[in-house]
Amino acid sequence: EKSILIDFSSSSGDIYLSAGIENSKFGTFFSIGNYLDELTLAVSAPFEEIEGSIYLIPLSEILSNQNTAIKQYNSLQIKSSTNITSTLSSNIHKFPNRFGDKMFTWSWNGYEYLIVSEPGTSQFKVFSSGNLIAILKSDQTTNILGTNGKKQWNLLSEELYDLNNDGYPDIIIGSIYSDNLGPQSGTVMVLDGKKFWNKLNKYSFMNSFMDGFKIIQIESIILETFQIPNQLIQQNHYEHFGSSYAQSDNLIFIGINSIGSITVFNKKTYKFIGILNHDNDNLLLKDRFYNIERKNSKETGLYAYNSNTILTGKINDKEWLLIGSPGFSYNKIYHLSGIAFLYIIEPNNNIKLIKKIIPFNLNEKIDKSEFINSMFASNLKKITNSLILISSNGYDDGKGSLSLLNLNEILLDESNWDKGVIDAKIIVKGDKDIGFTDFGSTCIQSFNFNDKIFLAISLSDYFHDSFGNNNSFRSGAVLLKSI
Repeated sequence: EKSILIDFSSSSGDIYLSAGIENSKFGTFFSIGNYLDELTLAVSAPFEEIEGSIYLIPLSEILSNQNTAIKQYNSLQIKSSTNITSTLSSNIHKFPNRFGDKMFTWSWNGYEYLIVSEPGTSQFKVFSSGNLIAILKSDQTTNILGTNGKKQWNLLSEELYDLNNDGYPDIIIGSIYSDNLGPQSGTVMVLDGKKFWNKLNKYSFMNSFMDGFKIIQIESIILETFQIPNQLIQQNHYEHFGSSYAQSDNLIFIGINSIGSITVFNKKTYKFIGILNHDNDNLLLKDRFYNIERKNSKETGLYAYNSNTILTGKINDKEWLLIGSPGFSYNKIYHLSGIAFLYIIEPNNNIKLIKKIIPFNLNEKIDKSEFINSMFASNLKKITNSLILISSNGYDDGKGSLSLLNLNEILLDESNWDKGVIDAKIIVKGDKDIGFTDFGSTCIQSFNFNDKIFLAISLSDYFHDSFGNNNSFRSGAVLLKSI
């Protein structure tokens, strides 16, 4: 067990959680599920004590006992203590494990497992009721700094996607740094959910066992591997294919950072169709372009640059696609203000831009300087199929904010499909006098508890010490806020 510091002292009723350990980046990622046979918050601290940790905290312990300003709670701590890579000489430099950099709740037919990524070792550890039951690994990956090879595999999506429509949710992994076709060309792999389930639950002498958990070779459960299309390969490589991933009914969307675009694949044939970027309002088919050259981040606007910046959904048979571009400078005046692009996916698989979303109302005569460097759309989180939370981690000199976008207001009235600009309304602002916390950039979750709706917001760069513990600074926190 490990103590968690809980601060109830905020006059607004906000709750701050911290592990009280410097440089741990507590709150980088979290997930909510029945991990301890009750509603539980799993919080990662991927740099704690070098290797990383996960904290499992029953929400009832936090939200039912708010009678003191500051208290400690002994949570269940999971350490990255099981490293099954070969023993290496101490003078060989390895990637940091970063245990807990991403998490994914795999659920099927009443079963629920917490999958935790460890990109430094390209391993994925599977937990049930707080116990390690399996490790997904590959003997083809490397964890040595400065070496070529397949490396730094991570989870790419929290969504329960089912690529082959067999009723089992698949697991999406990949890495922009993996040297699959060339230096840091990148890769995306879809792991077959049915094969994962069978491997997890069927005893086989083909599987290795260590200390009661199973070893599952990733290659044995791969459903499909996606690589950068040939016409997008850059000279000297470093394409960084696989920055983000999403699916619709018939299409697959995969980000590629070197050109600031989304590559689009047919979901049934897995064939490359074309690309999307902020320079084109519609899908650019593969036979309409060639030799697209590398762009810098100013030119790309960080379009779909990580797994938090792409969402898909459907409202009344209308499929939509939302892509964040937090490095976009609106009108070249509001530097790094950020923008999100809303597309409709037509039945013929054409993709059409219908709206641009920005963090401020252009018609209001107010000082908009607080939106400069706001990095709006650094994280997109779907809380219902029509309500989207959008993070601006740099808003108002680093305080940060969350805005709410209601897609019903756009999609249900086709007269609104004018490619025009609308604003998303701010509903949460970060606290003042704390400084930059990376507010909501790495993770946002919503949940219900005792008929109240709560938001959990990552503050992975939180250094302010509100816990009064010998004036030492913390690194990372999670904000729980009732809305």
